Amino acid sequence: MEVINTGNPHLFGYIRAFNHQRLLIVNNFSEQQQLMGVAHLRDCGVKGDVVNLLKDEILSSGSDMLLHDYQAIWLDISAP
Repeated sequence: MEVINTGNPHLFGYIRAFNHQRLLIVNNFSEQQQLMGVAHLRDCGVKGDVVNLLKDEILSSGSDMLLHDYQAIWLDISAP
């Protein structure tokens, strides 16, 4: 497990790796919506569109990521 800099004091993030899969996990510990900037996402290895495994939805890597209050996101950042 590698703790990462989210650029936001309300967000806690880390990367978990196992075999050939890498997950970026970000948790919002605030009762308000919070943003993780695109520059921090790229620093964590987000390239191209990624899948949020908790909701089976695709997120664009070209924009900031919005997390709702107390939301967690698991992004598959494994190399294709």
